[in-house]
Amino acid sequence: MPPGQLAGIARTRLNNRMRALVWKRLGWTPVREGSVSPAVAGQAADSAARLLLGDRASELRAWFLRRPESVARVLARAEDAMAHRTSLLGSDRAPLGDRIDWHRDWVTGTAWPREHFSELDLLKLDERCDVKRCWDLSRAYHWVWLAQAFWLTDDRRFLDEIERQWTDWLEQNPPEIGVNWANAMEAAIRTVSWWWVLALTAGRLDTGLLTRACGSLQTHLDYILTHLEFAGDNRNSNHLLADYVGLSFGGLLFANHPSSAAWRETGLRGLWRELPLQVYADGVNYEQSSEYHRFIAEFFLYTALVARRAGHEPGPEVWERIERMLDVCMQVTRPDGLANAIGDGDDGRLFWLTERAALDFRGLLGVGAVVFGRGDFRFVAGSPESAYSAYSAAALDDVAWTLGLPGVEAFERLPAQVPEATTAVFPHGGVWVARTDWSATATHVVIDAGHLGMGPAGKGSHGHADTLSVCVSLRGQPVLIDPGTGIYTGDAEWREAFRGGRMHNGVTVDGLGVCAFDDGLFRWSTLCTPRIERWEESAGWVHFSGSHDGFERIARGLRHHRSVWMCKTRDAVVLHDRLDGGPRRLDAWFQFPAGGGVQRMNASGGVWFAREGDVGGVLIPRRLMDTRLYAADEQERLGWVSPSYGRWQAGTTLRVSATQPQAEIVTIVTPLSIAPGELLSAARGGADSELAALLEAWF
Repeated sequence: MPPGQLAGIARTRLNNRMRALVWKRLGWTPVREGSVSPAVAGQAADSAARLLLGDRASELRAWFLRRPESVARVLARAEDAMAHRTSLLGSDRAPLGDRIDWHRDWVTGTAWPREHFSELDLLKLDERCDVKRCWDLSRAYHWVWLAQAFWLTDDRRFLDEIERQWTDWLEQNPPEIGVNWANAMEAAIRTVSWWWVLALTAGRLDTGLLTRACGSLQTHLDYILTHLEFAGDNRNSNHLLADYVGLSFGGLLFANHPSSAAWRETGLRGLWRELPLQVYADGVNYEQSSEYHRFIAEFFLYTALVARRAGHEPGPEVWERIERMLDVCMQVTRPDGLANAIGDGDDGRLFWLTERAALDFRGLLGVGAVVFGRGDFRFVAGSPESAYSAYSAAALDDVAWTLGLPGVEAFERLPAQVPEATTAVFPHGGVWVARTDWSATATHVVIDAGHLGMGPAGKGSHGHADTLSVCVSLRGQPVLIDPGTGIYTGDAEWREAFRGGRMHNGVTVDGLGVCAFDDGLFRWSTLCTPRIERWEESAGWVHFSGSHDGFERIARGLRHHRSVWMCKTRDAVVLHDRLDGGPRRLDAWFQFPAGGGVQRMNASGGVWFAREGDVGGVLIPRRLMDTRLYAADEQERLGWVSPSYGRWQAGTTLRVSATQPQAEIVTIVTPLSIAPGELLSAARGGADSELAALLEAWF
């Protein structure tokens, strides 16, 4: 870390200690809310409306009103916000009470004291509460829903509720006091929501509240500027990016403020500097997480768009790297329209304008289709010509809110094009993708062959112990999935379970995963370095081979090798796992989607494990009879699926074990109608002697 940054951090820590002491001794904070004139506040709201909604806002409103389903989705969210119900972080319309306590975890009831943020125990691990519930509620996503409803309907109820909640939030959260000031990232994302509220209520918000809110925006931006979240090891994360995004939005939209240039220049320069550091040249974010990849793509894309509208055009290298990020989003999207939950995910958004699952990247691809003129992005986002046509309406809402009516018109003019390639390799990020075609009934394979996170020497952050794990959809249906995240601080045992090796489609050795847990909840204490050994594609097959050294923490020389073959003509995937380095217990793990029990059935050449009603499952050779199914097992913490942060439901985990001088396991993920003999014939016909010999020996 440069000396200047170290000195700045030291000054900030000293100031925080002094402010905490003043609050504790005198009961007031020396940091006051910023002060702006009503004229400056009004200009800021007008600037937000112009830069976020565009010059044809009235036409855009009329366009939405011709789409009753879109309006209904907005109103449903807004009515929940009116009633103080939340569905954030896995909750299902949970009640927040007549007066919202912005410092309280609404699930456990735990509340953080009104102290200077630097004095707080944020994690409270012994109480199994989750500080993210306070933070996400204070991101004010639901205020944007209220503002959207008001903008569309002119129903004063929604504006009144915004004014009540905003006033209450300011009263309960004086500058730097309480849990919602604990890090700059939360302040930054909160300000972006506030800007959207100002844009959607421009000229209608109570003048006194508008002036006070803009003063608080000034306080937020000054706080972010002095609390930038640099990492001590120079491996900065999404936190620092969010800080820069908040400063960028503030500097661009608060253009008439005396500090706007400092906010804008710090934000934009920092963001574009971090882009090539945190996003590999192939477009993969280096935190090794599907959700965080989408989250960070939003940071860069939407900040670049606002900067462009404000006359601060990013360089071509910025747009090129953002486009590559969207290429990754397109390729990892499964035939059912969602991505696999590789790595952590906590449902984060830069702003929340449409009702979309956190692993649904199609709205972002719809925006990217217009920005980059990409017909293939539009195809996957949804269009009448594509296999994803059922989702085109929702994608168009994302385009409309973020690009305005000109964006809608450009989207509708852009012809959808089926992507040319059926395989994609992102070697820096370690993502390898193959599919049979781009139809809704395609077979799709994603292989995670990347590092643990934060670069080759990084020890994680949001990456899991999933090196060489695979996720498979057969004929359009997910069959092997990544179970997701579960939770972070709310339960350390479940946190370790969901990010550990047994909850992925990979292997463990002697019961241990590819890397060792650190004392914390986001890092690993050992490294795991993957090596790609082969990637070949022929008319009928795609073949991947790789290995890693993660098990050398057990014994020197232990190395896991995995080969993956996808048969294009039979919609089948063959997995071959081998352990070099001595007799050890090798366990292969398979994670099935939630819902429906997995059945064990005898079949030609082996034993099937498949969910009732699924098109396919996992075929195990008869010589591998050491198997076990786990269904919603609380003790082992296996057989669970986390569809969103903070929630998990019953699923099924399959373990297949082998102990030999050279431990080895062969399995086939295939439709129930395909027998091993058909794959053997296809392998011989495709001149793949290695695979043919393997199938002949095992099945």
